[in-house]
Amino acid sequence: MISAHHTTTSRPKIAQGFNLKDYAADSPVHAYSMRRINSDYSGHIIKLRRSSDNDERDFGSGISLGSYVSYSDIDSWLGGATAYIVKWYDQSGNGRDLSRSTASLQPTLSTSAFGRAPYFNVGPHLSSDVVSGGLLSSGPAMSLHIALESNYNSFSSFWSFATNPAVSGNITYARGNRYGTNVRFAWRSDTGCSGTGSALNGKEYYYAHHDGSNIIVDQNETQIDTAPNTSTFNSGAGVLHLGADNGSHKWQGFIYEFIIFDSSQSSANSDAIRGELNTEYSLY
Repeated sequence: MISAHHTTTSRPKIAQGFNLKDYAADSPVHAYSMRRINSDYSGHIIKLRRSSDNDERDFGSGISLGSYVSYSDIDSWLGGATAYIVKWYDQSGNGRDLSRSTASLQPTLSTSAFGRAPYFNVGPHLSSDVVSGGLLSSGPAMSLHIALESNYNSFSSFWSFATNPAVSGNITYARGNRYGTNVRFAWRSDTGCSGTGSALNGKEYYYAHHDGSNIIVDQNETQIDTAPNTSTFNSGAGVLHLGADNGSHKWQGFIYEFIIFDSSQSSANSDAIRGELNTEYSLY
């Protein structure tokens, strides 16, 4: 087992102090959560569709930093129906919302998982609109954090970067997935990390990092694998998929929080976010 890439004697416990604004210098480009995580963002958190009559409604506008969407308001509106996710709003300030207009491909909002997380059930997934100029601008550097929960061990992707909405399978940019118990981070078609993670036991923290020279993948506090790479992305356009490689390698499980930075974060900053997500969601 490779030793942890981010070495600290104790993880920061800052669950009530996290603010994406504090990491503005790291260039956040995507940020999704059921709580408000950016003091500079006051818009909606999520748009839901009610199964009983297909009514759609936004929730979470104007809630205070650190607060979750009002689940009592959602329950009252649902009246026992199922909530499907139409749009998960981007809190990074870039307006890169994740959405799905096709009803049969909309994830559900869990009524059982902590934090009422979006649930992806082998098919439903969310995607951004085409981002002109590409998803990243600073060359290969990026830092990606996910708090998730799943015991699903089929070949499945929980995030991917693609060149257009129709790309599936062998994506052009990058993806994070599981293959059995392997935790993976693939970069374009020429380089990938694939390390054997711990036994699947529900919640976990996943970190995908490109420092400009290497790609690195962590699970919880352990670096799983690393590989040399200097390849940049196509700068033309890009699409972010959550819950599948658009049309294939579909994932099953919950995603609590998902944050991407257009930079190689310092160990101090990435560890702070890791510690905060672990504290908030009791990941490991």
